[in-house]
Amino acid sequence: MPDFSVEIANFVKKAKDREARFIREFSQDLAEEVITETPVQTGFLRSSWSAAIGAPDTGQVGVKGSIESPSDPSGAFSRIALNLLGVKGGDTIFISNNAEYAPHVEFGTSRMSPRAFVRRTLARANQIAQNAYKRVMAGG
Repeated sequence: MPDFSVEIANFVKKAKDREARFIREFSQDLAEEVITETPVQTGFLRSSWSAAIGAPDTGQVGVKGSIESPSDPSGAFSRIALNLLGVKGGDTIFISNNAEYAPHVEFGTSRMSPRAFVRRTLARANQIAQNAYKRVMAGG
């Protein structure tokens, strides 16, 4: 998995007094992208995304049989936005999926091709950071 922490650190430095807002905006944007990219069959995998500050969220957030619509991931978006409200400069953000089979979907198995939804999103992390930075610095 690529390490984009150095590039993100540069955006944080440039954001100066708006660094917490940049970190929150970037983290939410990255989470929204990966959720949108998550393959959907029942909705459980998509609804199992969470974010936490300081340590990964290890609890189960998705609901078997998913109460969230596979085509409407707004519940996961809202949960992540709420979890990131207190973020500040220097915090480590963890965006995680606690569905037991998430790695199998991402990397594939002997019976299933990899879907690479997380890796595709991370490949766009720099562009996502640039967009968040522009929004934060424009005050929007």
